[in-house]
Amino acid sequence: MLEEGEMSEMDQMNGFDISSSTLFAGNVIGDRVIQITATAIHLLNCSDWQSVGKWEPDKGLRISVGTANNEQIVVALGGGTIVYLDVNETGLEEKG
Repeated sequence: MLEEGEMSEMDQMNGFDISSSTLFAGNVIGDRVIQITATAIHLLNCSDWQSVGKWEPDKGLRISVGTANNEQIVVALGGGTIVYLDVNETGLEEKG
């Protein structure tokens, strides 16, 4: 139980979307973590949980499923579209 004025660990995870169901979460290069939800891919620093990148599908599309390894992310969007992204030093880069 938190005392008044105390912050939980989740309160300090500013870039993590706690209002959406997580489809996938995992560690990636550069001491960072990704979270895939139906509406976005979030890239966060592990040290301070600050957002360092975000990718969203085109308006009206949602992510159905997603997975990743240390440097690559693949998501399937409604309607059968597959999107591949690289994780690099500057953030997320859509490849196709």
